[in-house]
Amino acid sequence: MENILLKIKYLFKSRFFQLGSVVLLGSFLVNILNYVFNLVMGRMLSPAEFGEVASLMGLAMIVGVPSASLTRLMAKYSADFKEKNKFNLIANLFRLVEKRSFQLGLLMIIIFLLLIPLLVWFLQIDLWPLVVFSLILPLSLLLAVNQGLLQGLQKFIYSSSTSFLMAFFKLFLAVLFVWLGFSVVGVMLALVIGCLFSYFYSLWQIKPVVGVKFELDTNTIEEEINKKEIILYAKTMFWASLLLVLLTNTDVILAKHYLSADLAGQYAALSLTGKIIFYGSGAFLTVMFPMISASLSNRDGKEKDLLKMAFVLNGLLAGGILVLFLFFPVLSIKLLFGVKYLIVAPYLVWFSLAMFCSAFSQVFITYFMAVHTKNYLWPLAGAIFLQIILIILFHTNLLQITLAILASNLVLLILMILVYIKTSKKL
Repeated sequence: MENILLKIKYLFKSRFFQLGSVVLLGSFLVNILNYVFNLVMGRMLSPAEFGEVASLMGLAMIVGVPSASLTRLMAKYSADFKEKNKFNLIANLFRLVEKRSFQLGLLMIIIFLLLIPLLVWFLQIDLWPLVVFSLILPLSLLLAVNQGLLQGLQKFIYSSSTSFLMAFFKLFLAVLFVWLGFSVVGVMLALVIGCLFSYFYSLWQIKPVVGVKFELDTNTIEEEINKKEIILYAKTMFWASLLLVLLTNTDVILAKHYLSADLAGQYAALSLTGKIIFYGSGAFLTVMFPMISASLSNRDGKEKDLLKMAFVLNGLLAGGILVLFLFFPVLSIKLLFGVKYLIVAPYLVWFSLAMFCSAFSQVFITYFMAVHTKNYLWPLAGAIFLQIILIILFHTNLLQITLAILASNLVLLILMILVYIKTSKKL
């Protein structure tokens, strides 16, 4: 008993818990704003319009895969350089990646505009929301570089503040624009402006590091980082980020395609409510990733300890939210979205169980990314493929789609446990 109490005391005094608490608080505030956003939009817009917004938000996650990859890439290498006290390399790497990110963003806009006719047909939405939406592509890449740098430097207060500002401006401007009659177009415009504000704020926060006039020396960077290694790592991060986005967003997009407009809006409310478990419990993973990268750089052998702490803290958070949804599904839906969405309350239990499994899978996946293993990618892809196939085959009603999500996430958790067992034998 005394040994357990000592371990608990150690956990709550650890730097991991302290930094994680900062991110948790920031994530909590951001999630409050995001769910107020969804709540207000769900009430101000019709279910059909809200379904369009939800599908566009899911699309934003999918086209934002390069952004997620950049964040992890910058977090990993800036954490490594910080541990080696080589801030000149951080500044040089930032300038190189920022330039390439802007070029990639412009290319993405062109490709996205060419694909708009197909998206209009598949998502069954108007043209102009997609046109406005395209403006976020280069902004999100530049913002991702800044966020990755902040996380790698373990400046989680500024990183959380950046996310908070984006959520705040998105909410405030979306309410204003929808009230003025701009509907879904107004929501997309709010998203673009919020991203712009956050970019300049994060740039201001990293200026003390990247603003120093070091000579831009690509040869030095290549000496520190094996060129083949960084390219392979970037590719791995891209595929991992793509798969994670598909895992958490394909359900809303497929629901928008297969269900009626009103029912798709109802499902969007169910999905957003259940995913509180997934996103709410992920705060400590933001801290775990750069800390494991730093641990590997130092070779201090703390990776497994960080993993255990992440499991305990994630389990407490995810489990607490799960219990809430299990016993109070009607109240939860009513408080978040109002009485017109109560039709989804009976399915919240099953969807919450799926997200509980997904939260633990995410711990494994983040660990795998941090320790540079790739053998989780195919099992992850297989679980996502299973989820898509199940929804394609069974999409008659909300229950069928919800059970498809539960089945695929349960399979994913089992696969990640098996991958961990296999990986642990090699490490």
